[in-house]
Amino acid sequence: MIQAHRHLYLLLVVLVVAALLAAAWVNGRYRHDLEAARDRVAAGGRVARTACGPIQYEAFGRGPAVLMVHGAGGGYDQGVLFARLVGEEFRWIMPSRFGYLGTPAPEDPSVEAQADAHACLLDALEIHSVAVVGVSAGGPSSLQFALRHPERTRALVMMSAVSRADPPRPRLADRALGWVLTTDFPYWLAMTAFEPTLTSVLGITQDVQAGLSARDAAFVSDALVTMLPVSLRRDGILLDMSLPGAVNDWPLQDVAAPTLVVHARDDALVRFHHAEHTAAAIPGARTVFLSEGGHFGYTFGSSAMEQVAAFVRAAGAGNTGRQVP
Repeated sequence: MIQAHRHLYLLLVVLVVAALLAAAWVNGRYRHDLEAARDRVAAGGRVARTACGPIQYEAFGRGPAVLMVHGAGGGYDQGVLFARLVGEEFRWIMPSRFGYLGTPAPEDPSVEAQADAHACLLDALEIHSVAVVGVSAGGPSSLQFALRHPERTRALVMMSAVSRADPPRPRLADRALGWVLTTDFPYWLAMTAFEPTLTSVLGITQDVQAGLSARDAAFVSDALVTMLPVSLRRDGILLDMSLPGAVNDWPLQDVAAPTLVVHARDDALVRFHHAEHTAAAIPGARTVFLSEGGHFGYTFGSSAMEQVAAFVRAAGAGNTGRQVP
């Protein structure tokens, strides 16, 4: 009996030591990844002093100017990731929206004010007109830009983009999702240990994930990593989570710019009815509707992105403005 107790005690000691070593390893890897993410964010982006306040952005390329409006959990860095998928032939302007990274949330953080801030950034860069590409939660301010600044909107592309109000989510689920998406360690843990589940929450079903090519799976992983640190995007994410009450029955029939709507029918995050609403409401809107692919469906393969590039190229995207150093 005494021998058995000794073995049990030894086993418990081994388990405790193993748990402590595992916790130390997890903590070390988390801190390493978080520091790398902070360094990456700090190394890019620049801040323009505009009539609408400070706006962080990044820019690259030459040619027709295109404004890339990122989705929830993004920032200028997410804009860069998606812009490179479309192509290098354009002059890309990628702002961080209100509350994301280096762009503070102003006293009036409304969608309309965000659309006007896009115009203020273009003023600071001496760019008159652009093609606007709105991704996911970047859709509302892209639509408002087209409505409020029609003379500056040469083309509008809505990619898996929000365009109308959704029913409110259950409060408990909303709070849990908000906690994971705005707190660094829970998000990092979900991204590192439960990537398929996190990817499903962000709109790509596990059936779609199972069929992804190595290239497309790597892009999804890169998109998840780009959201870290989520703590630097918290204010923006919370603003985006309030969108169901902020997107009203806007007069989309007044959008005059040539419009392309790109969306997958099985998008589990921004449901397909957003695309149907946009395409039906905007006169002459063209569509690229994918049978599957989830929230990032347009990024898988090259066809949809080639069609986006061709649409922007054909519509023309205004002057290139002064070159940003």
